[in-house]
Amino acid sequence: MRVFFFSFFILFSFLFLSCEDNTYESSIEGFSKLESDLLIKFGKDSYFTDFIVKIDENEKLEVNLLVTDNPYSYKMSGWNYKNGEWNKITEVILELGKGDIKNYLYSLQDEINILKMGFLVEESLSYTFENNSKDIELNSIEILSPNKGGVSKRGYVVLLSSKNTKIKHHYNLEGALVKEEVL
Repeated sequence: MRVFFFSFFILFSFLFLSCEDNTYESSIEGFSKLESDLLIKFGKDSYFTDFIVKIDENEKLEVNLLVTDNPYSYKMSGWNYKNGEWNKITEVILELGKGDIKNYLYSLQDEINILKMGFLVEESLSYTFENNSKDIELNSIEILSPNKGGVSKRGYVVLLSSKNTKIKHHYNLEGALVKEEVL
């Protein structure tokens, strides 16, 4: 009898875990899970650019990015994450006029912190709510990497929107607010 209950418990646990949602929530926990999964999927030595996280109608994260594990190959793969699935959507060959290719790319292990993106989203929403904009929602967040390779200009951009307004919060890599734009 005990074996039957134990077997039933294991089967039930397996079914429950297999039904777990594979999407990322628009929360600090969701960004933390995203960061962990990015390191697993692409490796800790990968370099990224064009990293944009959008929020869908169900408040789940959709991710678009370019990634390479060898920056000096100048080849990058474009990936999209939506509805619990990663899909490779393109191959890109970079052209560089001058400078070092690593000035245009970033690593999750060195400069960029995906978990910090979650904190910046909450900070942006909190700041906006304090200023009487109750209907505003997160639209997207991106990692800014200037086209001219300006490492010091890297940062995060949080875009909030409502029916009538769009607000961009620009943060440096440390998470300090650099400027706010009302569009």
